Amino acid sequence: MAKQTINIGTAANDGTGDPLRTAFTKTNANFTEIYNAGLIPSQTGNNARYLSTDGAILSWVVPFSGSYADLTNKPTLFSGSYNDLTNKPTIPETDTNTHGGSATIVVGQQNATRDNLTIKIVDNNSTLDVQYNYSNPSNNVSISVYRVSPNPGNVLSGAAVVNANNTNYQLVQNLATVGDTLTFVLADASFHKIYRVTVIARNMPAVGTAGDAYCVIEELK
Repeated sequence: MAKQTINIGTAANDGTGDPLRTAFTKTNANFTEIYNAGLIPSQTGNNARYLSTDGAILSWVVPFSGSYADLTNKPTLFSGSYNDLTNKPTIPETDTNTHGGSATIVVGQQNATRDNLTIKIVDNNSTLDVQYNYSNPSNNVSISVYRVSPNPGNVLSGAAVVNANNTNYQLVQNLATVGDTLTFVLADASFHKIYRVTVIARNMPAVGTAGDAYCVIEELK
């Protein structure tokens, strides 16, 4: 049914408008069509709610409780963890020494490695020769090696050039008895790296027994 408009005449009390009965008949018909079409939702069970429209349909809406949990399309809250940040800056390293912990090195079986530096021990007439290899896989590098203790002195003085992919090992010091300790420093002048190595003899090699030692490689800052 099309909307029925009540004729109110052209002027007050001019007698040209719809009679009262006709006017209210139109009114009832208009309301009946609205209710029958279901355009106004039922109030039953909708206490304390309010009507809202999406531009086409009226519906009852529960008022916002004030709780964040009841929000829709809410953003993900920041966890508080630095790792969850986006576009985060790089945190500079603190000025402290770093090392990978101590390791046991064994004659002919297990070496200690950090970055491009490898330490191994070799059986030398039932004593232990401590040797190092330093090799950058892509570049020639200039290094120097200084023995701190025992017998302080240069093992490799100046800035000797080591070729890329160098496989040669160089002797630093011999450890003659259990408990002997060697400390030396290797400096990479090309990439500004300094390493301090400590090796402590643990077991001397003997028949049927491979010698071994404790080794710690530190990168100095």
